[in-house]
Amino acid sequence: MAQGDQRRGAKHDLPEVTVVVPTRDRWELLQHRALRSALAQEHVRVEVVVVDDGSVEPAPSSLENDPRVRVVRHDTSRGVAAARNTGIREARAPWTAFLDDDDLWAPPKLSQQLGQLTAEDAAFVYSAVAHTNLAGDVLTVDPAPP
Repeated sequence: MAQGDQRRGAKHDLPEVTVVVPTRDRWELLQHRALRSALAQEHVRVEVVVVDDGSVEPAPSSLENDPRVRVVRHDTSRGVAAARNTGIREARAPWTAFLDDDDLWAPPKLSQQLGQLTAEDAAFVYSAVAHTNLAGDVLTVDPAPP
């Protein structure tokens, strides 16, 4: 997660974290994994910017059922880096976090990271990675670098 520019508007109206999720032709996976876990973050106001990187099929209308979710579309695929950059430009929150469309976050992830950012007066934060099976059982953990 990295700090971005402060945006206009009342502080209580703005999200604390913009979650940027690039995707391409993986709508079902996005909806059942990444999007659910991003929206289930505890004690943090989030917005999710889904960047459609040139999908053949349009985004499902159900993505617009939650006001915290916005879909931005590239007409042709520009690659994941360009999709993330588009998401950064669309961010309204002071912090930006990146989530792949096939990944999951634990519900307290962003809250704990924001707490660590404040405690350390840091400009960015990162974490370990847990690899799970489809049932959610942890298989291996890649520790965070020092």
